[in-house]
Amino acid sequence: MNYAQFPSGELISNTPGNPTNFIPNPVGEGLYDIEWNGLTQVFTVTGLVDPSRSEHTLQIAIADTSDRIYDSAVYIAGLKGVASTGGGIGDPIDVPEPGSMALLGLGLLGLMASRYRRAA
Repeated sequence: MNYAQFPSGELISNTPGNPTNFIPNPVGEGLYDIEWNGLTQVFTVTGLVDPSRSEHTLQIAIADTSDRIYDSAVYIAGLKGVASTGGGIGDPIDVPEPGSMALLGLGLLGLMASRYRRAA
């Protein structure tokens, strides 16, 4: 599992491969009543970024293998960013998720539409 890479593209591996990170889930025999072949443990990723750059990118890739059914997924929770002027890892701050922002935008659009109808 590679958690990060340098701007040059060189991979940084914070955790070497560990088979205990994988939870097998054979169909009909697994812990969970889903058709995924397996699951992973919860991962917590922490890393420093280059403060001289104005933009940082988090790229998450998943793969599906061993069958012709595309049944892979990734769940992301608790995404946090940090603003720190002293260097090092500071206290995390919440980062708005795109889905939450889309829901907020749709809600505001609905409010504007209802106000427009009342005014007309």
